[in-house]
Amino acid sequence: MTKTHQPNTTVIDRHGRAAFTLVELLVVIAIIGTLVGLLLPAVQAARESARQSSCKNNLKQIAIAMHNHLDAKKCFPSGVVFSSAVIADARATNTPDGDIANWRFCTNPPAWGAMILPYMEQTDVYSRLPFAQTSWTSNSSVTATTTTITLSSTAVSVNPLAVYSCPSDVLKRTGPAGNMGPSNYAGNYGVPATGNWVGIKGQLTGRPINNVSGVLYHGSTISTKDITDGMSKTFLVGEISTQQRAWSFSNLGALAQGAGVWSALSDVKADDLVLRQCDAGHPLNSQFPDAQITSGNSGNGDCDGFGSRHPGGANFVMCDASVRFISENIDSATSPLGTYQRLSHRADGLSITTDY
Repeated sequence: MTKTHQPNTTVIDRHGRAAFTLVELLVVIAIIGTLVGLLLPAVQAARESARQSSCKNNLKQIAIAMHNHLDAKKCFPSGVVFSSAVIADARATNTPDGDIANWRFCTNPPAWGAMILPYMEQTDVYSRLPFAQTSWTSNSSVTATTTTITLSSTAVSVNPLAVYSCPSDVLKRTGPAGNMGPSNYAGNYGVPATGNWVGIKGQLTGRPINNVSGVLYHGSTISTKDITDGMSKTFLVGEISTQQRAWSFSNLGALAQGAGVWSALSDVKADDLVLRQCDAGHPLNSQFPDAQITSGNSGNGDCDGFGSRHPGGANFVMCDASVRFISENIDSATSPLGTYQRLSHRADGLSITTDY
């Protein structure tokens, strides 16, 4: 029986060494492509985990600074730092919005992010902020003094600070006219109350009032005794991103790509650059698409609740200085109040029975 000779399919190069066939080469490429496809999500997840850890570290520094302020001043800082004279005059007149010399539009009142700088090893930045005192007379003929920060493109208030920047937020973050230091963190002023609020998509308007349900708001001086729901069960500060774009006025075009600011407010109604709400109308991680933000096509719409670029939720500082990741699927409702709303109230007296 004649033995059939099988041809040698191995390719021999000119030096006599065996080389890959085309089929073998294609198989190797396919295997490498499959491995890359399997590994890439893991690498991206690891990078996001590192970014989220950095964000949590920022919030922990903010939490410690807040408590240092609490120890030194016996209260958390005001969300927006108006003088006591402005607040007292506004409450005494009890007049509709706009009848008290537009207190909410007074020029450049510093925000909580500026006032805690000395308590987070940023004394040098704080000392270079151009604070000023401005006096004005309300319609009730009461002269009040307001603390302000002079904003300019050359002032230190324009500078971004690493402690106020979440590395997961990739879009440009600017304030109006580029004269505000950007921030990815805002104070919790709670849930708008009915009757005493004139709402533009839930935003606070009108005179400063006592029944704001959160911890940081206009002229607030909240201490531990005021947080009767429990320090570990009340939001203090939470994340915001460029996708949670705030309400935009025609002269705030740059805000279309802005999340928040740390330094001060401008002389327009832009307090949601430093304060955010937790009402059911602004659910956690309610977002505009990036393309809509960068093109400025979102008009006067807003998503000015809390939210982040982290998948699935956002980080919050609780009033006990702990940092929690809150799922975007948290129970959120107006009546009865959902878990999300109860965590934003400092003294609603309602128990929290679900996980968050």
